[in-house]
Amino acid sequence: MEDIIRRMNWGNTILLVVYLISYKVEVIAQSKRSDAFYSLVYSGKKNRDKFVDTIYGTGWLQYNDSIIRGDFLLSNIGLQLKQKNDKRRFGFADTLVRKVVIKSDSSSLYLNRLVYYDNQLWRLVKDTLGIKIYDKSFDLNSSARSINYYSLLFRKDTLYIPAVTFWVTSTKRSIIRIMNKLLGSNQKPNQFRSKENYMEQLLQNSKHVWVVSKNEH
Repeated sequence: MEDIIRRMNWGNTILLVVYLISYKVEVIAQSKRSDAFYSLVYSGKKNRDKFVDTIYGTGWLQYNDSIIRGDFLLSNIGLQLKQKNDKRRFGFADTLVRKVVIKSDSSSLYLNRLVYYDNQLWRLVKDTLGIKIYDKSFDLNSSARSINYYSLLFRKDTLYIPAVTFWVTSTKRSIIRIMNKLLGSNQKPNQFRSKENYMEQLLQNSKHVWVVSKNEH
C-alpha cells in the first residue's frame, strides 16, 4: 500500500514539474510577444514624431481656401515645401489641408479630405461614371496591388460604402456587390479570379466590369 502511495506521489510530482516547465515557457513566450509589440508601438510613435521623407514630387495642395504650388517632399505624416525660401510643413492631421496633388515621374497621387464622411484625407483611386473609389494608401502606384483593401471606400453622390466591415467574409464579393448596386449591373464573383483581378479590370476601364444598366442612362 505504501509503495502505491509513493508511486502516486512520484507521478504527481512529475506532472507538477512538467506543468511548471510548460507554464514558464508560455510566460517567456508571452513576455517576448509583449516586448515585440511594445517595441513596434514605440517605434511607430518615434517615426510619427519625425518627418520621414518618402516621395519627392511637384504639385499643389489646397490649404483652407488657398492653393499652394511647388516642389514637395511627401511623408507618412504630411508634406514639406522644398522652395529656397519656403520650407513650410503641412500635416495630414491638419483639417485645413483639403486636397493634395503630387506628381512624380509618370505617377500621380490625389488626396481628398472627405469632410462629410470622417474628415480625413483619402487617396482617390478611381473616378468614373460618378463613382469615386478611395483608400488610405499614400502610394503613387495606382495598380490593384497597391490598394489598401481594408480601407477601400466607394462613393456616389452623398452615399459612402466601405468594402470591408465586421460582417464581410469575402472582400471580392463585397466589392462586386457594391459595384452591382452602384451600376445596376449583375456581375458574378465567380467571373473573377480574385479581388485584385476584379479591381485591375476596374482600374483599366474593362467593359467586363463597367457594365451599366440601361436604367442608369
